Amino acid sequence: MTHDGQYIFVTGSYKPRVRCYDVNELSLKFERCFDNECIQMKILSEDYSK
Repeated sequence: MTHDGQYIFVTGSYKPRVRCYDVNELSLKFERCFDNECIQMKILSEDYSK
């Protein structure tokens, strides 16, 4: 979850991907697929931009 509490990030292992959900809109903001499984993730900004 981002520091402002507005977005939730979820990672999956098959197909490796990350999804970002907007809590206020109750919707999927974006989804990205990877070649390899996500081992560790860190949110770098206050919102979903980094």
